[in-house]
Amino acid sequence: MYKSIVQWAATYWSRLLLLTVPFGIAASKLGFSHSTVFILNCIAIIPLADVLCRATDDASSFLGETSGALLNITMGNVTELVILYVGLPTSPTLLTFLDSVHALLQRQYTIVRTSLLGSSIVNILLVLGLSIVAGETRERGQMYNVVATRIAAGMLCLTSISLIVPSTLRFSSDAATQTHDVLEISRAISVVLVFIYFGYLWIQTASPRFSYKPLAEPHKEACAPEMVESTELHVPRDCRSTYTQPHDPLIPTLELGSELALTLKSTPAKRASWLRKATPLFLLIVSTALIFICGEVLVSSVDHVVDNSPISKTMVGLVILPIVGNAAELISGVMFALRGQMDLAFAVAIGSAVQIAMFVTPLVVLLGWGLGREMGFCFTGFERGVFGGSVVLFLVMGVGRRCGMVKGGLLLAGYIVIGYMAMLT
Repeated sequence: MYKSIVQWAATYWSRLLLLTVPFGIAASKLGFSHSTVFILNCIAIIPLADVLCRATDDASSFLGETSGALLNITMGNVTELVILYVGLPTSPTLLTFLDSVHALLQRQYTIVRTSLLGSSIVNILLVLGLSIVAGETRERGQMYNVVATRIAAGMLCLTSISLIVPSTLRFSSDAATQTHDVLEISRAISVVLVFIYFGYLWIQTASPRFSYKPLAEPHKEACAPEMVESTELHVPRDCRSTYTQPHDPLIPTLELGSELALTLKSTPAKRASWLRKATPLFLLIVSTALIFICGEVLVSSVDHVVDNSPISKTMVGLVILPIVGNAAELISGVMFALRGQMDLAFAVAIGSAVQIAMFVTPLVVLLGWGLGREMGFCFTGFERGVFGGSVVLFLVMGVGRRCGMVKGGLLLAGYIVIGYMAMLT
């Protein structure tokens, strides 16, 4: 009995945690403490991310693997975009229904800045490290696309230079002039990074050699043309069908191209195909909307949690919010690794890190520019150090074509060290 309950809970854990979604949304309206609201919404986002992950996995079956991986990466960053949007103060004329939230979240630049770096670091170290360790428990020495990994590492190195250098420059002794110069450089670099990112996407879609692809389809063996000799067809046992039709059928059969055969086949097939495509897309929309609501409530309680607990804003932005926001990547990366699809696990983890660093971060800077807000690449020494160190560690661990338990362990150890240092700041 006990074993059955544990097995059922392990299978349906996300459905159980979905019960926290209405409680998390209603907690802020019912007068619960801000710490309770923060914890409930952190927990609520995790099963929503699992639903989003599974829906994206189903959608990738008819969108294609590259488009499906890109959709997974983009939808997985929904929470980060919510946090960044509500963290930046906006004009009341843009979205009036969020005025109450925006009034609570004026100028949360520390949360915005650290969550940007934290999301990239989570994907580089935690998501990829756990995926490698999970994959090694299934099969030792799984291979991945080393060319795509080197290109992604180069993109992250370029991003680290672009994000770190502006905040280290000193143009003037006057603080106001210094801030203005850093903002101008940050906006110019943001435009360049956005164009480079779209070029990176074009290269991935144009050339399969530069994108992550499954190296082999599991449990599928094609029948080689050499197996056909004269008029006798020799088919391997794995490719044979269990159904055989008699030479002289006892009942009339429909010809393949007949109008009745096409009508009988197309109507149920079209209906099933429409339902198969509509269901995951519906779940994507619903889970994204709920993540948006829970993310807003979660961010609205950050100030009160920081003021009444030993947790700092750096810890919240660099560790807690990125882990919650990247739960979709974490779940999908481990899931792909356990299936033996390490290339897709790399695509989810590294693709998300590149997208956040080269697209989401510059987009936030340009958005702040359009709204008249001073949002630039002004990172502290600690933030520059942890991001640069994470990129270097990934660059070293990406050497070679095979995964290893040591590589995954070192990536996880690096994230644990960063999390501990963030707790002390």
